[in-house]
Amino acid sequence: MDVHGGQLDLHRLTLEEAERLVHRQRLPHETWAPGYPSFEQIDYLEAYLLELRLPHAKDYWQAQLRRRIDGLVVGGAGVTGPPDAKGAVVIGYELTAGMPDELYGVDILRALMGVARDMGATRVTASLSENDARRQIYLEAGLDEVRRAHRVVHLGRDI
Repeated sequence: MDVHGGQLDLHRLTLEEAERLVHRQRLPHETWAPGYPSFEQIDYLEAYLLELRLPHAKDYWQAQLRRRIDGLVVGGAGVTGPPDAKGAVVIGYELTAGMPDELYGVDILRALMGVARDMGATRVTASLSENDARRQIYLEAGLDEVRRAHRVVHLGRDI
């Protein structure tokens, strides 16, 4: 099922789709932005594939980010669960080079918060490099800076 995030659709990946992406196998009707999937996205997808084979697969959610206007795949996003003892899950996304965070980021994060809530989470968290320009997007989406440690900024928000 797709989740709408502003100008993007977040298409939840099936086991078969994730396996195909790990091997960079594009279907004839798909169009991918240059650089998709990135090495980082492949790492997330490999972890997702491991989780999909476990009994609690519903606690993980990985998606392709598709521009609604033309279907171009421009990145990936996910929610990692299950909620911890405080009800928190980790959310995050990555856009391919040239795709503007300021145009898509807040909507992606808000869509991920909705997914997290549907998964039973009561809080979302994220960790970014201290120098990550994307931090402003997370703040605009409503996450608060919780702490900094070892050049990493930890963010969170109750949902």
